[in-house]
Amino acid sequence: NEPAVVAEAAATPGARGGFVVQLGAFANFANAEAFLAHVQNQTASAAVEPRVRQVGSLWRVYVGPFAERDEAAKAAQRLAAAFGLATSVRAH
Repeated sequence: NEPAVVAEAAATPGARGGFVVQLGAFANFANAEAFLAHVQNQTASAAVEPRVRQVGSLWRVYVGPFAERDEAAKAAQRLAAAFGLATSVRAH
């Protein structure tokens, strides 16, 4: 089952820096929170924890951080394949 594969690329809790897999970016917090709830329902079986953080004027929904860009890219590919989510890898 594909979601189990996503779990293998679990983020390093509490890591500083690194890279994240961005799932969405929103101009207001309410939209980010609504999308977060939707994504959490979709990825509940994948052992990833989507989060929201403000960067500049945008609220970003992401998973991670991952220590290496390649690690984040693999997780992004797995999330896209398993759940059909549009993803991008960004510095944390």
